[in-house]
Amino acid sequence: MTCAIPGTGRPEHMRDNLAAGVGTLPDEALRRRMTAYFDAL
Repeated sequence: MTCAIPGTGRPEHMRDNLAAGVGTLPDEALRRRMTAYFDAL
């Protein structure tokens, strides 16, 4: 699991943190593939 660390003093880290909340969520098929991948580890 990855999470953003708030309160950074570095602009490049702030940009990375903001970008973490942008984009589409995986659909059901991709979620199943992701689960299968991690279950196989």
